[in-house]
Amino acid sequence: MSRPSRYFIYCCALALVLIVTRYGTNLLDSDQQPVVFGWNLDQTNSDQTSINSTGAESEIKESFGPSHPATPRPAVQAEKDFREEESEVREGLSDGEDDHKENLPTEERNLEEITEERYPEVHSRVRARMSYIREVCERENPKFHKSYNMYYFKKFGVTWLPVFKSSSTTWKVFFIDEIRGPDANYKGNHASFSLLFPSRLYEKNELKPAGKTGPRKRQWAVEPASSIRFTIIRHPLSRLVSHYRKTMVSEKDQAEFKDQWIIPTVVHARKKTSWTAAQEKKYRGELDRMLTGALKPDLNTTNPYLSLPTFSEFIEFIFYARAHSDWRGTNEHWKPNSARTDVCYNDLDIITKLENEQDELPYLLDKLNMTQYTDRLMGTKANPSGVSAVKGSEVLKYLKQLSRAQQEKLNSIYTFDYEIFKYEPIFSDTEDKF
Repeated sequence: MSRPSRYFIYCCALALVLIVTRYGTNLLDSDQQPVVFGWNLDQTNSDQTSINSTGAESEIKESFGPSHPATPRPAVQAEKDFREEESEVREGLSDGEDDHKENLPTEERNLEEITEERYPEVHSRVRARMSYIREVCERENPKFHKSYNMYYFKKFGVTWLPVFKSSSTTWKVFFIDEIRGPDANYKGNHASFSLLFPSRLYEKNELKPAGKTGPRKRQWAVEPASSIRFTIIRHPLSRLVSHYRKTMVSEKDQAEFKDQWIIPTVVHARKKTSWTAAQEKKYRGELDRMLTGALKPDLNTTNPYLSLPTFSEFIEFIFYARAHSDWRGTNEHWKPNSARTDVCYNDLDIITKLENEQDELPYLLDKLNMTQYTDRLMGTKANPSGVSAVKGSEVLKYLKQLSRAQQEKLNSIYTFDYEIFKYEPIFSDTEDKF
């Protein structure tokens, strides 16, 4: 090789060394051989003369390392490596999807799945109950009562349908405290439902039926479809006995229900055709004053109204009022659960039974994401009367005051309740199944 040629090669090699030294951090890849302008410096071509390992050429080889086979452009190789790594990551996530799901925080997991895991037996029971209710509704197509008794609470994302004598006072006071504040008061009565009326679903807000494609049969403009609708029911005869028993010992309740059913019951049972209008008016006025505390009962009085109605008289008035389409015969405290809830038209999501409160209430609160309020909704009862919850034996005790014919007629009022909620009729000789 001529001297000029050797000098030219030496100059080129020196220039390359200077370039690498100046821009080394940008031109060197930790996983590749040193590269310049995207090509490996040790790459050789078949038509190119190899550089001898002497002099400047040896210097270059020491700097760049031994020669090796040709490799792809680093940018292309890097993209290929990235795609392979990404594929491995995706496969890993797919293989461990279930484990990853198990480790998610509670609030990020499906509440339905969590509740089912915590209460498998109760979940199965309630789910079967709701399925059976829908089946009966489709088969029987019962009367539509157009009952507007639901309350939507945006704060909790729930819609409550209260059934009187089924822990309704406990829930009512809870919602009043949470929505209106603990200092809410209406005419000295903290527990008045009037305080919750702003949350009530009214006919004017009801949307047209959604049909088969809609989420619910009945929809309201102020209630999102995501709201969970729930209610708590109780054996209808237990509700009826509970209301009567509490009213007989509570002066407050006597004053509240005197015009609704106490005075009408007494008059219906004891009025004599031989009395003059003035005499009957006098007796009725004395009964009214007795119920408001303005007149104390006199054992020596000739007024037959001055004593509270017996259970038998109470039941007979219910029969009479219902037969004459008198609203007092369908008081909300003993109205059938199915009618009170309009169960076949209100698309309730959860229906629990008060008789199963010990396991169904915790389940309900878990479904509603309200477990932090368990003590307030289960540990204490809001009714201040001091009357404990009516047990099965108490129901039988009162039923024994009725004739067999009265018992059969009373049970017939709740035929649909017995069918759709799988309650059983109760008679005085019924085994205590509560």
